[in-house]
Amino acid sequence: MVFLRCHPSLLVFSHRSGVFFPCQINRYLEPLGFSFTRIKTDNHMHHLRKKVTDFLNRNISKTTSHDMTTNRKKTIVFRSSIIVVLVIVIVLGFQFFDILKLKAASFGWVQNNWSGGASSDVATHTNNQTGWTKFFSKDSNVDTSGGEVKLTGTSNAAVDTTDTDFNAGTKTNVVTLGTGAGASVTLLKQDGATCSVNSECASGGCQAAVCVPACSGSIASGQFCAFGGLVYGVVTAADGNLWLDRNLGATEVATASNDVASYGWYFQWGRAADGHQLKDSPITSEISFTSTVAEPDTGKFISTNDHDWLSPSNDNLWQGVNGINNPCPPGFRVPAQADWFSVVSALNIPNCANDRSCAASVSASSLKVPLAGCRDKSSASVQYFTEAYYWTSSSAGMPQFAPYFVIDPRQMVTYYGDWPNSRSFGFSVRCIKN
Repeated sequence: MVFLRCHPSLLVFSHRSGVFFPCQINRYLEPLGFSFTRIKTDNHMHHLRKKVTDFLNRNISKTTSHDMTTNRKKTIVFRSSIIVVLVIVIVLGFQFFDILKLKAASFGWVQNNWSGGASSDVATHTNNQTGWTKFFSKDSNVDTSGGEVKLTGTSNAAVDTTDTDFNAGTKTNVVTLGTGAGASVTLLKQDGATCSVNSECASGGCQAAVCVPACSGSIASGQFCAFGGLVYGVVTAADGNLWLDRNLGATEVATASNDVASYGWYFQWGRAADGHQLKDSPITSEISFTSTVAEPDTGKFISTNDHDWLSPSNDNLWQGVNGINNPCPPGFRVPAQADWFSVVSALNIPNCANDRSCAASVSASSLKVPLAGCRDKSSASVQYFTEAYYWTSSSAGMPQFAPYFVIDPRQMVTYYGDWPNSRSFGFSVRCIKN
């Protein structure tokens, strides 16, 4: 009998079988009735080998499966334990940090006394919610004497010997009166304020040293209103309709048939008041292809041998208060052919032919019609004949022509409607209230 000491690191060799066995296998042999330390090397080896083989075949797979299941259960239990621990730590952490949270409160008060002056002292909510009078700093132009905060009075003066720079800027509700060293800047005056010139008034009109309102549909007969920097009165004509008391552009009511200041402007039929109507406006020979004359010809009188300044002609430029190019004040319009006919009929002049009083009657009526002449369409010169030519808003049913109203004392006749004329001429305009 050979006795072997078993050590975990030793192998036992069987000379008969030629096999090495680890000492650790002893724990598997003991259930079989063998002990590694008691194995006969030659007699028991064959029997041992058979026993070991049978044992391993029966138990290795079972043991392996059991070990894997056990290890998996251990892993699941371990992971679950970790999760539980983390949850506990997080919950306890929130409870812990909640204890450490800072707590704050807002305090405020109104200070209405500043007599304490500038100071580096800091107000506290426990002691200074009332009665605090100090402040940290202030500008030199701030006065806190008496406990109030106010600006100290300062004054500065600048002398400008020309008004070029001032007029080049933007002005709102102010007007520059005079020039050079004698000029002054004045706020525009409201309706009813005293004035000396139109430009002093916000409405643009000064009548009898009083600022008048802007023209509108609410102006009544006998009143004055401002439009385009000029003043107009409203009068009742013989037929009961309300008209302006002077031609558009006139600076006064006619005091005589040849009162130049009452002549006013000369409009080409259908054009807006774009500046072309001034008697000395620039001239162009370019026909317009739009109802609003475009640059560079805006404001220029179109001198042409054609019968219309516009191509193609448009019959709807002066119709009513909302006419495309209505040159009259708000609430007023260019009178139609029938409006002039109504006035003449109301003057009880049945037939102007061979009646020298016809033209005189119209001129002497409440309309005070001056003999302003016209502006020639070809030469663009103003021809001060002894006639008065007024456009109507009507169309003659003929392209390039329009009805007009004329007073001709030389022929002792008043025409209305039978003599359409070229729209390129410059005639006077007298507005009627709508």
